[in-house]
Amino acid sequence: MKSMLRFSSAAKVAALLSLLMLFAATSSVARAQAPSGCWDSSSGPITKIVALDPGHGFNDSGAVYRFASGDELLEKNVVLDIAYRTRDILVNKVGYRVCLTRMDDSTNPSNTERAQYANSVNANVFVLIHLNGSSDPMVNYTKTFWGKKSKDLKFSEWMYSALYPAMDDVDWDGVRDNEVSGNGVGQFATGALLKSNMPGTLTESVFLTNSREAERLLDTTTSGRRQQIADVIASGIDGWLNR
Repeated sequence: MKSMLRFSSAAKVAALLSLLMLFAATSSVARAQAPSGCWDSSSGPITKIVALDPGHGFNDSGAVYRFASGDELLEKNVVLDIAYRTRDILVNKVGYRVCLTRMDDSTNPSNTERAQYANSVNANVFVLIHLNGSSDPMVNYTKTFWGKKSKDLKFSEWMYSALYPAMDDVDWDGVRDNEVSGNGVGQFATGALLKSNMPGTLTESVFLTNSREAERLLDTTTSGRRQQIADVIASGIDGWLNR
């Protein structure tokens, strides 16, 4: 009888270990099957899905700043970089899946296609990442836009509060620099927001065409302007999803 009890206990332990191994393998497979263009956090179950939309792409450059040297700074390239930096911040947290509507400069999805992609990955929020442009190289302000008031307005207001006045802290030292003003929240009837199912916003953090801002946006280090924008966008998203 005693030996049978010992065998039974050992069998239970073996069965439990098998179940744990099966669960681990299943979890690993689930992570490996993230939708195309998506990246998952390495820890915790996926509970928060974010769609990031780097504006423009391919034959649509967006805003352009031309330096005296003849070199050009293109919005499509800068916002793609900011989107990847935002992704990196979020997937280093617990439970995130981050999906990008475009992953390189080979495509320029239509607004409808961008919305359809966000819907297809069941995103909880949708952030359109843009930089503003003007013929006046002195203009520089922060603004966010909503498409459908019922689903987007509160999220747009939330993201604006995350971005401003943070964007006016040009040196990122906790002190306002009075170089970036705030232009509030407005409506923009883009199909990407109108046809998406989740709360969304279009962010215009700063003006790429501002002469001083363009110089800042050239900095690709982890202490540069691009990283500052990504930090603030990620912080706003994380705050909204964990509010």
